[in-house]
Amino acid sequence: MKIIDNFSSNLKELAKSLVEGELVVIPTETVYGLAANALDVNAVKKIFSTKGRPQDNPLILHTFSKNEIYKYTKNQPFYVETLINNFMPGALTLVLDKSDIVPEIITAGLTTVGIRIPNNKTTLELLKLTGFPLAAPSANKSGRPSPTRVQHIIDDYGDSNLIYGIIDDGDCKIGIESTILKCEENQAIILRPGNISKKQLEDVINVDIIDYKGDKLLAPGMKYKHYSPSIPVILTDEIILNENTLNLSLNAEIDNTYPVNENNLYSVFRDAENKYNQINIIKTDSLINNTALFNRILRAVE
Repeated sequence: MKIIDNFSSNLKELAKSLVEGELVVIPTETVYGLAANALDVNAVKKIFSTKGRPQDNPLILHTFSKNEIYKYTKNQPFYVETLINNFMPGALTLVLDKSDIVPEIITAGLTTVGIRIPNNKTTLELLKLTGFPLAAPSANKSGRPSPTRVQHIIDDYGDSNLIYGIIDDGDCKIGIESTILKCEENQAIILRPGNISKKQLEDVINVDIIDYKGDKLLAPGMKYKHYSPSIPVILTDEIILNENTLNLSLNAEIDNTYPVNENNLYSVFRDAENKYNQINIIKTDSLINNTALFNRILRAVE
């Protein structure tokens, strides 16, 4: 497993490895992703086996342009282009009817596919070099906190020969996964909250936007326990004062707590594993109102 800097000659090598069916860890503005040629079924199978990811958990396509989004989806509602123009490249994944070219292994048998344009210069250049979309879930072992720096990936996989290389682009700027929006004809449904908020979406499209309340698996991050460190995560109303417990609150709004936010949550989880026996997160109104962060915490606690 190579650690590769952002030089064009190295990107050409990585693009060639992806063409040949290898796995490559790519940087995005959200978290690092474990990427494969989305149109190569055997390469995509490697994602599931390497991560230990259940095969009924769909993957997100990453591509580099609006034209590519239209190529791999169909029946796009009238407002989709407005979303693309306002939020892409960026931390928004659109769930749309998939075109026939998208393999079923990507969508876990669903007729829809999640697709986005990541806001990372290096990965966009790599996508242009390959000429095909990349399937890229977060690059952690399944269930672990998502990786926001290269060391997190090394911690999960060691010197694995299952991954061809890692593009080291430093810490991810946002630190949690994209907002996932299912686009229907007369409404849009937030399947997973993220950095792009419901209000931001409502400000640019004139359709009802609702939060998903069902239990059907329609997108990544909806069904299984996710984002969990190797020590228990507890959500309570009170501080637990002992040397074996790390107390967290949103931006350290409570005395004797460590500040947590969207950008550092996964790093804090991982760092705590070697220092504490458990993590205690103080449940406050401000945390609950931070829908993206609270969603990740609830998934870690489940």
